[in-house]
Amino acid sequence: ISSRMLARLREQVGPQDEAPDLAFADATRLPFVSGSFRAVLVFHVLHLVSDWRQAVEEARRLLAPGGLFMQDNTHFAGEPHWDASAAKWKELMAARNFVPRPRPSVEEVHDALRALGGSSRIIAFAEGEDRRTPAKNLEEIRNRVHSWTWEVPDGIFAGCLREFEPWYRQHYRDMDTELVDAATYELEVWKFA
Repeated sequence: ISSRMLARLREQVGPQDEAPDLAFADATRLPFVSGSFRAVLVFHVLHLVSDWRQAVEEARRLLAPGGLFMQDNTHFAGEPHWDASAAKWKELMAARNFVPRPRPSVEEVHDALRALGGSSRIIAFAEGEDRRTPAKNLEEIRNRVHSWTWEVPDGIFAGCLREFEPWYRQHYRDMDTELVDAATYELEVWKFA
């Protein structure tokens, strides 16, 4: 439902690309006939939707018989470097009585897809490393790059950041040390009975 995101997509389409058909619509109520698509591809979307369960049901409604629901998944080896900072940020928001909208876990999404008659296979399509520095992470938090920052009211965000930044600098000490997390990137392919 973001016109800015649609505009960004249009900017990225080059002369060699076929222009995509775009629809400005809510993922929980899409303006398409049931069974009209052979595939639905969802990459980094469900955590942004107001009602992710309804969005999954809507995607299922749109699939033709034998159609596929595909979504991405990233597995990190071990505990990702940001777990401690995420816990600290949640603590700071809770101290201000702000409870963010819950994001679906991988297991919750899988359970919802199974309840709709789905079975899956997982294809690992790449392995790599997520590399970044604490300084880069902090800059992205300050600039509210990540979707988990978008719903936090400005005043609460500013208050959390004032407490978070000194804690973060103390926690990491060297802000220019490269943090490396090994990752496996997967595509989940779901079929429905």
